[in-house]
Amino acid sequence: MFTRIQIQTVSWCNRSCAFCPSGKFPVDKTFMPLDVYHRVIDQLRDLNFDGRISPYLMNESLLDKRLPDLIAYARKQCPESWIAINTNGDALSESLAGRLFEAGLNCMDVNAYDDTSQYEAYLALAERIVERHPEIQLTSGYLDPNFNASDLTRHSKRLHCRDMSDWTRRFNDKLDIADMTNRSGNVPGATHVAEPLALDCERPFQQMYINHHGEAVLCCNDWRFEVVMGDTAESPLHEIWNNDKYRTYREHLQRQDRHLPLCASCDYRGTSKV
Repeated sequence: MFTRIQIQTVSWCNRSCAFCPSGKFPVDKTFMPLDVYHRVIDQLRDLNFDGRISPYLMNESLLDKRLPDLIAYARKQCPESWIAINTNGDALSESLAGRLFEAGLNCMDVNAYDDTSQYEAYLALAERIVERHPEIQLTSGYLDPNFNASDLTRHSKRLHCRDMSDWTRRFNDKLDIADMTNRSGNVPGATHVAEPLALDCERPFQQMYINHHGEAVLCCNDWRFEVVMGDTAESPLHEIWNNDKYRTYREHLQRQDRHLPLCASCDYRGTSKV
């Protein structure tokens, strides 16, 4: 069974960064209906899910004003889960952060994409948040050398500030960087894959992705919903996860064969063997 799930509660982001597909093609600005969100979370409850729940996917999480309530519902239905979000920080405030963590959020990663001064401002905001909520652990930097995922529990609270300005600059200047990908060909100007790479990929073995329609899509790179694996209105999550379409993709990836749709144009090199 999957250990992580991302749920797209809103369909868009307020930014259009050079390294991201956001803003590069038209997207209807819409919210996931509440009954669809509840259906997905209820299906997780029925699975006694205790992995990571992330109420965002290909969007800016804080654009959804319902987010504290959505997190509270996920916490109630899946009490042992680990709930985490990423944000560009534009809509973050002390009061909102407090509401999110009080609702049951475990981890918030705040990414500063503009410049170092923005990162410093976010870090100062994070320090004020932690001063008001000392139960939250504050960490910072692009990578946290002391972070160990095995230490995470449903009781942990962590706020991490990440300076991404150099990462953004390197992409804008067309400099090589190891963890930059073309998002399956959805990033204009990124590396083009002439032939499918002979690589595996861990994502369809570990993580599930639910778009704002309530459909399971293959990957977080599927910005256009090209490869829909199933609809949670028609089949529960565990049936979708084990259906023939998923099995076919996994079999191909285990053979390091990326000739199937979406995978064929992807330059993601993975983080672990499958």
